[in-house]
Amino acid sequence: MATADPPVHAVHRKTVFPELVSRRMASLEPEIAEIAVGCAERALRNRNVDFMAEIGNVVPITMISRLIGFRGSDLDLLLRARVRLDVGVGGPCCPSTICTAGRAHRRGQTWIADQLATAVGQ
Repeated sequence: MATADPPVHAVHRKTVFPELVSRRMASLEPEIAEIAVGCAERALRNRNVDFMAEIGNVVPITMISRLIGFRGSDLDLLLRARVRLDVGVGGPCCPSTICTAGRAHRRGQTWIADQLATAVGQ
């Protein structure tokens, strides 16, 4: 996924998603807004939250999961796998951190493989 900061993000997005046009994004806006509002309401009820943990990571992984068509998405598992992968490639870290990241990523990969196997078997 195109996760770099601007302006590099725009280059990645254009490379990875050449067919992703503004009209398609506009059609998704109501669903994205619904997800974001739900996350924001939960965050406001909890009052003291980590924005990325409660909103910034949840909104895109939820939307991507829906677009891909995952059934019964285990968003916590997908988020842990993604966050752990970022830790592993984000800079210097100790061997135990890399091992933890690898295990979380493998669990995510296994879940995705199971989803694909189910979809193909239908």
